Amino acid sequence: MKLPRFVIRWLKRLARYTLFTLFLFAVVWYFFVEDSGSDQQGSGSRPAPSLAQTPDRAVKDLYTFVADGRADSVCSGFTADAAKAFAGDLGVADCKDVTKQLTPKITDAQSYSEVKIPATAIVESAGKAEISSCAMTVKGGPRLGKLLLTKQQDGGWIISGHTAEPADCQGA
Repeated sequence: MKLPRFVIRWLKRLARYTLFTLFLFAVVWYFFVEDSGSDQQGSGSRPAPSLAQTPDRAVKDLYTFVADGRADSVCSGFTADAAKAFAGDLGVADCKDVTKQLTPKITDAQSYSEVKIPATAIVESAGKAEISSCAMTVKGGPRLGKLLLTKQQDGGWIISGHTAEPADCQGA
């Protein structure tokens, strides 16, 4: 039995439209659908980080990622040794656990993400910077301690050290 000519044309058109539609979905998916990585549990207000171009931006990003509960993003801003120190100073085994511990303590994620760092809080010299949370205005959650940052060859800043500070900043 031979199919009528109009049925064959209709099937060819259907195949072309189907392929074209699949192609469009692939293009839209590739270019416009946000990557749903495992670390994007929070509001997703910022993309996954590359290294910040200034020490204060690196610290602001850290507070934002903690507020958003983005453990991978938090930890990618630290060297391996600094991530261990950060976790150890906060009493947990690893950097990702820090985010799990801190995020529930945040009472106002928006305010916490908008930490204020005055220029006087940044002590910078020879490719190194130190920023104390006690010299910053932190609202809506816990202070994260004193951070040592190191400028990388690409111009980005990475957190290379951490020291715990008293929560009330007395004696810091």
